[in-house]
Amino acid sequence: MTLLKRLVRHTMMIASGILLVVGLETAYFHFFRGYDAVFSWYQPGAFLLTGFFCSMPGLLLTDGDGKRRSFFRLRIVLHWLLLFGVVIGMGFVFEWYSDRFSCGVIALAYLLVYPLVWIVTYWMDKKDVREINDALKTIQDDE
Repeated sequence: MTLLKRLVRHTMMIASGILLVVGLETAYFHFFRGYDAVFSWYQPGAFLLTGFFCSMPGLLLTDGDGKRRSFFRLRIVLHWLLLFGVVIGMGFVFEWYSDRFSCGVIALAYLLVYPLVWIVTYWMDKKDVREINDALKTIQDDE
């Protein structure tokens, strides 16, 4: 898979995860707290931009073939920390926090979205591998 395709795919998955969390949070506040959220006009773009900046540290994980397992774990921890910094930083830039509690909600949302993106990525990569293997079997059967 090309680097550009991976960046676009991760950007869209992360932005979708953010939208899912924002939708769930909005529904919670609407149904259980009795008030509706108001979003600025630039928030959808902010979610996409956050998704893009969060997909950039993924470059740390693309060159891991044949490396030691402990090095891979270190890169995952660095990846998690970089993304957490991006999410918290983007929250300050786009004024997502009204107080410390809302910053904690964003941190909790990050903890939910991060493994979700990993699971979806694994599932999509597994599907791609299966398709490639099927194509190779077809080519071998034709020879």
